[in-house]
Amino acid sequence: MAAVAFDPLGYTHDLEATGVPREQAEVHAKAMTAMFLHNFDALVTTDYLDTRFSEFETRIEANMDKRCSAMEASVDQRFNAMEASVTRRFSAMEASMDQRFSAMEASMDQRFSAMETGVDQRFSGVDQRFTSVDQQFLGLESRMDVQFATINTELRWLKWLIVTGIAATLWPSLSRLIK
Repeated sequence: MAAVAFDPLGYTHDLEATGVPREQAEVHAKAMTAMFLHNFDALVTTDYLDTRFSEFETRIEANMDKRCSAMEASVDQRFNAMEASVTRRFSAMEASMDQRFSAMEASMDQRFSAMETGVDQRFSGVDQRFTSVDQQFLGLESRMDVQFATINTELRWLKWLIVTGIAATLWPSLSRLIK
């Protein structure tokens, strides 16, 4: 970071060289020194902006991590509920099969074949659901990638605008001081 230096004695000599009386030049130099000391803490530096942007980025990342964790927990909960439901259904189905097999051994092959077909269809439906969920995750991931890219671009633009605004605001004052 470049230091801002003000030489009150040199400023007084410059004013005297242009015809300003010594007493008036000294008053100007004291006023400028007081202004620099008073406003020095209010300057926004690139280091300060970098720190603020880093803090902002950290907060956004923490928020996104929190949201992703919550989403993962929700998906896990839904899968666990689905697994419990499937387990209950299979348990009920096995109990029903045992009762029917005991009561009707003659029609055992026919019913078992029908049961296999139903189970295959259910597994096929479950496979289709998993495929659908995978596609939804892929779409969500691509949307999140786009959002992260947009946020990064906006942050870069915001940083550029702030630095440019500061430079545009300070340049006339600094150029007058340099002259």
